[in-house]
Amino acid sequence: MTRYVLISAALLFVLPPATVWSQAAPPVVQAPTAPSAADLVALNFYLQQQDRTSADAELRRLRAKFPGWAPPADLGKLSVTQPSTEIDTIYSQIAAGQLAQARATIAATQDTYEAWQVPPDMMRLLETAEGQILLDAALDAGNAAQALEIASRTDGLLRCDRVNNAWRIAKAQESQQALEAAIGTYRAVVMACTNFPDVVATLEKSASIASVAELTGLFDAALSRFPSNAADLDSLRARLLQGLGAAPATIAIRPEAKARPRSRPSTQASAGATVSAPAQSAGPVQSARSSGSGAQCLAATEGSTSAARLAE
Repeated sequence: MTRYVLISAALLFVLPPATVWSQAAPPVVQAPTAPSAADLVALNFYLQQQDRTSADAELRRLRAKFPGWAPPADLGKLSVTQPSTEIDTIYSQIAAGQLAQARATIAATQDTYEAWQVPPDMMRLLETAEGQILLDAALDAGNAAQALEIASRTDGLLRCDRVNNAWRIAKAQESQQALEAAIGTYRAVVMACTNFPDVVATLEKSASIASVAELTGLFDAALSRFPSNAADLDSLRARLLQGLGAAPATIAIRPEAKARPRSRPSTQASAGATVSAPAQSAGPVQSARSSGSGAQCLAATEGSTSAARLAE
């Protein structure tokens, strides 16, 4: 006990008195430097009424309250609370890939129009474009794990209208010898996308790494979703399996499999569908997507294989 008392007492001599006894000073609140939309209500009213005397008096009051504020030469602009041409500029910058400039324009527009809220679709479009740049960089570096992480957290990168992203991720997984994960990525495309040529291309790409059993499973999944294209799929399946050296008995389509009725899904995803998780987490993920819960979706896919993270 004596030892701890001595240590505590020693600390009092080491620390300056202000450090021991002083309390943190209250935060300094910065006064606004420009009037808000609410501050300008009276001035805008006098201007609309063409009451110049009252408008000048209100201007003097606002200048006294906001010394650093300089009203525009055209006072009519003070009544404009929403941007117009700025919106077109931002979308044009995003389309041109001028993403830093787009963010700067957004910030400037928010400063000018305090009541303006960035439209969700504008921010989503910008973040998707930024995510695509990061994804391309990760794939160019051959970092499949980082690419998959970026694609999973960025809305829109794994939509079927950007199927090339999933293909490139699978290729990067293949280059890192993560063949099972690559097959899972191809399977996710086959199970999600509704553009038949994209599914055909996915099956052809998977044949370079798939086993006979894996390729057969992918074709079974495709046939269940595209029964009207069964003849094309059977022909492609035979050609790809023959390339893998499969026995003729394996290549031949079983009569009972061809005769088995397949019902068309009641609801098909749009062309912009998102590449979803594989079967082992499809139930929980579908539930999470229906409820709109991002946290639930993450929990549903946690601990799954890399391919399972291809969920929206």
